[in-house]
Amino acid sequence: MAYLKKNTRGAVPGLAVHFERKTDHHTNKEIDVAKTYRNQDLMTDGSDMLSRFNERLNDVYCMKRDDVKALATWIVTLPEELAEVPYEQQEAFFEATKQFLDDRYGQENAVAAVVHYDETTPHLHYAFVPVVFDAKKQRYKVSAKQVLTRHDLQTFHDDLDRFKTVLANMKKAQLQSQRNAEQTSHELSKVKEQLADVKADHQKLKKAHQQLQDSQQESQSIDNAMRDMIKNDDGVDSIKQSDVEARGILYKLDHNELTKNKIEAASWLNILTTARHDRETKIDHKRLDWGIDQVKALINRLVELARDLFKGIMR
Repeated sequence: MAYLKKNTRGAVPGLAVHFERKTDHHTNKEIDVAKTYRNQDLMTDGSDMLSRFNERLNDVYCMKRDDVKALATWIVTLPEELAEVPYEQQEAFFEATKQFLDDRYGQENAVAAVVHYDETTPHLHYAFVPVVFDAKKQRYKVSAKQVLTRHDLQTFHDDLDRFKTVLANMKKAQLQSQRNAEQTSHELSKVKEQLADVKADHQKLKKAHQQLQDSQQESQSIDNAMRDMIKNDDGVDSIKQSDVEARGILYKLDHNELTKNKIEAASWLNILTTARHDRETKIDHKRLDWGIDQVKALINRLVELARDLFKGIMR
């Protein structure tokens, strides 16, 4: 997963060309220049690798020998478990890996951190100047031997693997968070659907309530009209409610305003029959008998209509 190389000053320009893709003519045949645009430079100071390298060497002591290992490079490849995850998650892995290396070797010593997506396997090139503090001479100096000790190399992969474990746990937590978000979104959609149903039911109830109010107002209007008519025509100041209801039904029968509801028709029949049996009724008995016959005939028609409809469905 991770590979270390120690480099001399003379190798730096060539490494910079490779890391930063300063040419389209590569000796490495695995490089797909059509994908180079996806590569990511994690150093965001606007400079380049060679400039950073020279600047850092100017700040510290380095022996003037050609064989001095003045630059160290780590190659960290993308773990297999992240091979199929979205680009954003791979990008986050490499950014976190750079932070791990910065913390280990000093961010001030880093001169390059480039992610290559244009080769077979995505990987990070991390380059840094191996710097230590020389307590004897009270200065910082370049020393790959003292920075990249056997202990450092022995613990590096273990530390990086622990770092991977943390990332894996972070990934699991992220996936769980994503699942929770999807579940919440699904539940929210269900709630929205239920709310839409409630709103639809509310509109139906509102409409039914309005119809009921209209019906009650109509009944009250007929009631008042009946009372005024009786008062004006017959000189009667008071009348039973049952007579008013019966007269309203007779009025509807006279004007052929027939109900299509069998239950309502049965209610009409009951009201007319009650008025017919009331000795104090002011309605002519013959007129009540006529009304009762009309409603009975209406009920019979409604029953036959329902029976014919049922037969049609059964066929």
